[in-house]
Amino acid sequence: MRLLHVLRKFRRRYDALVEVVVFRDWLFHNLESLRKIAGQNRIAPVLKSNAYGHGLIEVAEILDNQGVPFFVVDSYHEAMVLRNAAIKTNILVIGFTPFENIKRNRDRTIAFTITDLEQLKYLEKKLKSPETFHLKIDTGMHRQGILPADLGAATTLIKANQNIVFEGLCSHFADGEDDDYTKKQIEVWNPLVEKLTLEFPFKFIHLAATTGLRHWPQIKSNTARVGKGLYGLGNIAGTEPVLEMRARITGIKKIKSGDSVGYGMTFKAERDMVIGTLPLGYFEGVDRRLSNIGMVKYQDRYCRILGRVSMNITTIDLTEVPDAKAGDEVVVLSANGSDDNSVENLAKLCNTIALDLVVHIPQHSRRVVR
Repeated sequence: MRLLHVLRKFRRRYDALVEVVVFRDWLFHNLESLRKIAGQNRIAPVLKSNAYGHGLIEVAEILDNQGVPFFVVDSYHEAMVLRNAAIKTNILVIGFTPFENIKRNRDRTIAFTITDLEQLKYLEKKLKSPETFHLKIDTGMHRQGILPADLGAATTLIKANQNIVFEGLCSHFADGEDDDYTKKQIEVWNPLVEKLTLEFPFKFIHLAATTGLRHWPQIKSNTARVGKGLYGLGNIAGTEPVLEMRARITGIKKIKSGDSVGYGMTFKAERDMVIGTLPLGYFEGVDRRLSNIGMVKYQDRYCRILGRVSMNITTIDLTEVPDAKAGDEVVVLSANGSDDNSVENLAKLCNTIALDLVVHIPQHSRRVVR
C-alpha cells in the first residue's frame, strides 16, 4: 500500500509555483510541549480538515510512529484517505457518520462517535456486527452529544445490542478560556464519568482540546484531543507555528502615479511604483480580506498587497526591493510568529482566527515536509 502511495507521488511530479512547507521538527517539538502540559493525559492529534490545512497525509506520516493513542478526523472519508496512504495509527471519527458507512467498515482500528440519542437508537436496531464507538456527552456546548438527562435511556440501548462496543467517552468545552463556564462543564462531566465507568470499561476518556488543557488537574480524563496547539496556532506557550506558505513572483512591471491596480480599482498609485504578481489568490488561501492591508515578505522586507486579492493572483508592492525579479520566492504566510505576515497576525487584520486562514489552503497545494 505504501509503495503504491510513493508511486502516485512520482506520477504527479511538477514544478510548483506555490508550496506549503510543513516543518517536521516543530511538529515534534509541539507534541512534546503539549504532552508536558497535559499531565496524565495522552495526546490524540486532531487531523480533521486536512490537518487544519497542513496536509492530512503529510502530518499523519510524520506522527504515525509517535506513540499517540489515535488520530482524530471528522469523517469516514478522511479515515479512508489515511488507510489508503498506509497510515497505521488508530483513528477516531469525531463527526457524525451515516449508518451505511459504519456498516461497510471492516477496519477494527477505526472507531466512530455516537453524537446523539437518535443515532444510538438507530444503531441499536440496525447494527448486526461489532463496531467500536466513543460516546459523546453534551456537557454544555449544545452542539453534539447526548444530554445528561438522556443517559439512562442511552445506557439501556447500549446494553440491548452487544455489537455496540464502547472504548471511549468524550465531550467538548465551549470555551476553554472561560474559566467560569468551563468549571460548570467539568462539574457536569466528572460525576458522569464516575457513574458511566462503573458500567462500561472505557479505554479513552477525553474532554479537553488545546485551550482546555490547562484545566486537566480538575478533569477526570486520560486523553486530550489537540488540534491548533499541535500546529503552533493560538499562541500556546511552548509551541511554534509548523506551516509556511511560499510563492514565486511571476511578473514585475512599473506603473505611473494615478494608475489603479486590480478589480474594482480599489488601489490607486500616489507615485510611480514597481509592482509584482504572485500566482495565488483566495482560491489558494490568500484571504480576500487582506486586500490592500495584508503583506508578504521578500527576503527581509514586507511588501504590501495592492488592490483586491483575486481568485488566483495577488499583486504586491516591490518599489522598495529593486533587485526583485520574476522567479524569486516570497513568504506569503510566515512560520515566524513575530513576523507581520504570520498566520496569527494576518488573522487579526482579517478580524478572524488563525484556523480560518489555514484550513482554506486547498488540498491541491503542494506540501513539502522539511
